[in-house]
Amino acid sequence: MRIRKILKSWAVKLQILPLLILLVSNPYADAAAIEFGMFKENTIFSKDTDGFKDKVLLLFHGLRSAHPNGTFRRLNKALSDEYSVVGVNYNYMDVERNKREFDDLWTRYLAGHEVFVFGASLGGFWADYFANKYGVEKMVLVNPVTSPILDLTQFIGEQYSERRQQQFVVALEHIEDYAALRLPAHPNTKSLVILTRDDPVINFRQAMEKYLKNENSQLVIFGTGGHSLQLSDPIYLSVMKAFLESK
Repeated sequence: MRIRKILKSWAVKLQILPLLILLVSNPYADAAAIEFGMFKENTIFSKDTDGFKDKVLLLFHGLRSAHPNGTFRRLNKALSDEYSVVGVNYNYMDVERNKREFDDLWTRYLAGHEVFVFGASLGGFWADYFANKYGVEKMVLVNPVTSPILDLTQFIGEQYSERRQQQFVVALEHIEDYAALRLPAHPNTKSLVILTRDDPVINFRQAMEKYLKNENSQLVIFGTGGHSLQLSDPIYLSVMKAFLESK
């Protein structure tokens, strides 16, 4: 309190009070808080912009994707009567900023709601992080990245996101940041992990070995389906809905 009074006194004298108060009160002034938007990083997309329902389903997209995408449209169509479906547009490579933005998302938009998460590919990595950090009740992961060093090295170099109309670079230092982000499984979080044996991007055995060790995980392994499951196929959606509705 005394420090603030001293700063305020000097700021009045020097006519720079607004700048000083900003610097003292906001150590992350360069990081904008999460807002509603389409495709752009560090935004969320939802049809329920006037307020979320009691149940919220967060969707984390994969590398190069952004919301709203096909997954958002299909899940929103199937589940929006009961859930507010919310697409999370994270920064592909800025791990530290994502962590801060997720704290803001949880505090400003999700506190007091019953939250569930869904993530595919790299979005599965972030869905796992988010669920275990905040003790989310249930998460659904589809062919998730579980070993950043093994799964992301193949993408090193320049990449392009068509949805964001943006070029970005995947570098080894980014992958190391992902690899350093480890959280233990939250004891209250249940997971449904959907894998496909013919996934050409992610080795399904890595995820299988990780989640078999967790007694709160259910694994469903399909022989075919590729890396990106077509949620328009009723079999995938029925498995997911059964899990979300289970006690």
